[in-house]
Amino acid sequence: MQGIQGVQGIQGVQGIPGGFGAYGSFYDTSTTTLVTNIATVIPLNTVDFSSGVSVIDNYKISMSQSGKYNIAFSTQLRNRSNGTRIVTIWLSKNGVAPANWIPESATDIYIGRDTDTERIVAAWNFFVNASSSDYFALMIVANGDSVDAYGGTSANLLPAGIPQIPSTILTVNQVG
Repeated sequence: MQGIQGVQGIQGVQGIPGGFGAYGSFYDTSTTTLVTNIATVIPLNTVDFSSGVSVIDNYKISMSQSGKYNIAFSTQLRNRSNGTRIVTIWLSKNGVAPANWIPESATDIYIGRDTDTERIVAAWNFFVNASSSDYFALMIVANGDSVDAYGGTSANLLPAGIPQIPSTILTVNQVG
């Protein structure tokens, strides 16, 4: 037997809705040849899928909602010179001029110490605070010629049908 139920207390504030938040998966199929000591944007010409994240003008990574995001990328670098090259990649916010470069976001990659045609993959991530009016861009520079972000055919020709290599793959996930 059950007794009479008492009066319900005050309800609290509703919590944050569940779900996965905004996300996006993008890549680039082109080869971008780097010009010595000239900072350039890393392009993204293909949308795999996305919800709440977009790429505008083939490089501006834009989120439709304010929040915290994880921006992760990988870029295949190719050095066709006979010398060591230093490639630096960093993140920029709301522009691509030096005043827009995010402090402490750069990393150097040394490529080409031992071979005359070397490939290496640069891959890491950034956690950013974004408002709906912000955009981010991946920036890249090399200290010498004959370096590119390579997209194209694999050096392995067998087995037949190996997928093409995107020069850059980028994913964005809302984390807060």
